Amino acid sequence: MRYFRILIFSTIVTFSNGNSTFETNCLGCHIANQQLFVFMQRYTLKYSSETNIKNVMIEFLKNPQIENSIMPRGFLDRFGVKEKTNLDEKFLREAIDEYYVKYNIKNYIK
Repeated sequence: MRYFRILIFSTIVTFSNGNSTFETNCLGCHIANQQLFVFMQRYTLKYSSETNIKNVMIEFLKNPQIENSIMPRGFLDRFGVKEKTNLDEKFLREAIDEYYVKYNIKNYIK
């Protein structure tokens, strides 16, 4: 019951403070903008299309494994593999959509 109360409180705070799902759930750990650009660059080089990139990211965040990471082994040895997301499908997609818009290389090449 205590966990449920904490979850409800967290949800209320998340929606009342005006932060997006991405800001609330991703930027706490990924505070370095450069790091987020590098992730997007690696996803873009490997998966090309917006649909492929988003789908692969969602699958990775639901079930993070070394085998399906885009990061080099040295990075994973240093920082480890991300923990499985606790976001439901709707909020996970919102966060990925916002990440894609903010950090997509195509938006910075004119």
